[in-house]
Order: sequence, then C-alpha cells, then structure tokens
Amino acid sequence: MTKKMYYYTSTETMQKILQNGNIWATNLAYMNDEREISNGLDEIRSILLDLPKVGEWLKKHPELNISESAYEKLEPKEILTDAYRTKLLNSSSKYTISFCEKKNLLSQWIAYAKESGVCIEMEFNLECDIKFWFYGSEPDEQERKLDKYARPQKILYYTQTSDMPEVEKDKTCNEILDRVFVAEPTPELLKKKWNEVSIYVKHYDFYQEEEYRINFETEEWPTFRIGYRTDKHILKPYLDVACENGWPVTAVMVGPGFNQQVVFDSLKFFLNHEKVRSSALRSSSQWQAHIAGYFSEMEQDLNGLEPSEKEKQKKLYDWLGALKEEEFEDGSIRANIQKRVVDLIGNKYQEYFNLHYLTVSGIIIQKSDIPYIY
Repeated sequence: MTKKMYYYTSTETMQKILQNGNIWATNLAYMNDEREISNGLDEIRSILLDLPKVGEWLKKHPELNISESAYEKLEPKEILTDAYRTKLLNSSSKYTISFCEKKNLLSQWIAYAKESGVCIEMEFNLECDIKFWFYGSEPDEQERKLDKYARPQKILYYTQTSDMPEVEKDKTCNEILDRVFVAEPTPELLKKKWNEVSIYVKHYDFYQEEEYRINFETEEWPTFRIGYRTDKHILKPYLDVACENGWPVTAVMVGPGFNQQVVFDSLKFFLNHEKVRSSALRSSSQWQAHIAGYFSEMEQDLNGLEPSEKEKQKKLYDWLGALKEEEFEDGSIRANIQKRVVDLIGNKYQEYFNLHYLTVSGIIIQKSDIPYIY
C-alpha cells in the first residue's frame, strides 16, 4: 500500500533533499513536544497494567495463544518498572523524521515553512522497509557505509486524562495494543515493545498534526556521525539520512507568502534544468502511474475529458511503458515526456497545466491557495 505524505520545509532544504538525497533526523529528546518521550511510556504502561482492558483485547486475538490469567502471570508491573522507565527517558539514542498526512495545512506552513516555504509530497510503500544510508564517525569520511532499514509509521494520539472522545480513546487504545502484542509476550518482548511503540504515541493535544514518523534507534549501532544544528540557541543533535536512490518525491507545493509567484517560478527553472533524485520516478511503471495520476486529478478538476483525449493518454502510457529504467536518467527523455504531456493538454487545458506544472524532472509544482501573508 502506497501513501502520500508531506514534508514542510524551506526551499533551501528542499534543494538539498532533491540534489543530495538527504534529510536530517532530529534526536527525539530535542523535539518541540517536551513530553515527547514520557507521554508514550506513561500511557502505554497505564494500558498494559490495566489487566481487564488487556484481557478483553486478548480475547479478540486467540492467535496469540495467551489468556488474561497467563498475561497476569507475566507480572507486567514487575517488568514495566520506574527504574526501566528512567533508563528509557535518559536515553539519547532515538532520531526521527516527521511527515504530515495533510497537504496545504496552515498550521504546518506557519510552524515549518514560513514565507513561501514548500510542502514536499512523497509517496511511500508502507508494506516494506526502505534502505537508508549514514556516515561513519570519521569526520573526513566522504562515502556513506552504514545502512539501516525502516519505514514510516503513523503517530497515535492518546492521553487518558485529556478531552479525547471516549470512542476514540478505545479505538486508539486497541491500536496501541495491536503494536505491542505482535507475538506471544515474554518479559523481554514486553520491555522491548514498550520502548519501541512509545515513540509513536503522542499527547492528544497534537492530533491536528496528523503525523507519520521514520524512527532510527541507534543504541546498538556501530560508530556513526552525529551533526548539530542551532535552533533558538539550542544545539540539536541530528543524523544525516540518505534514502537509497533519493527520497520518493512526486510534487512540491509553494506555501503562502508575499513572494509566492517568484518562488514558484524559481522552482520551475530549477526543476527544468537541474538533475534531481527521486526514488518514486525511476521505472516505467512509476512514471506511468505518476502521469496517470496527474491526468486523473486533472479530469476530476475539469469534470471529465474527451474520448479522443483519453486515447492520446493511452498512447503516452504505452510509450512510457516501453522505456527502460536507465533511459529516464536522460534529461532529453524527461523533456520529451513533458513535451508530450503539454501537447496532449493543448491550449484547452493550459490554465490547469500552469497551476499544476509538470517539470522536466517529473516533479509537479503547485501554489497554495491559502490567502495568508506572514
């Protein structure tokens, strides 16, 4: 299953992502939520110590082959101790990259992409892990040699004492238990899942963020390089994370601001002339799906297309399907794709194309329609 996610940032960071293929993963202890780690640990422990609640969930999952009484014999209270909680709270081994489920969300523009920043659309396959590359600890090391696998996971917003609706509390509680009990529980597995799942349980007050995360637990990694960036006088540790074959970027939206049109035009020039990296635009099947999605959205916006236009689309898809992966590296081939799309659209849909501009890189650029000036 593929899912679109959105990364709000500056145009400068966007350029680095597209040309270098890297994003910084921030140490979890230095995120904006001061209860970033403690909320998940405390809420999960509270759920796991509620024996009737866990027992009710276990009855619905006979495949785990464990009863409420068997779970009680594990003595979860002796496993999920204050001492172990303190150890996890004091750990500085977790690094994370955050994405938003929502495109064109004003709160995200204000927080992360002010004054015509950008919202980068990426398309992830949630059913398989992605390969990421990291630098070793040597400061002069030029080649990334450390590789790790991970995938985005949805944040669960849960706080027992909040104004969260009861129906939503029950649903989210069950989702948390789904992630904890992936197999028949043992004391070690229970401690491990308490640690792992806590990263993805945030205070309910943040529910509007609709966040997904890629997390990296570095406690057992060999030596690796840590960088530091300054934010409000704080030195925040980060990992420089490269996604194999580039991050799966499919589109970029320019945010609201007084200079939005100039930024939009500069992105058009950049993406028409520079070679960029996107793991979502490498194969013929990816390009076919990408262009098909482009025309599908156009058809929805314009309330249908003529049969003759659909026939032209089919010929374009067939041509794309015949291309080999290495041919998509050729700038002239990509320029030809853009030209074929422009010719197919013609003057009739030129206004739509101008607002949903397909660049030579294949990345589509748009402008936010939110009337907000900072």
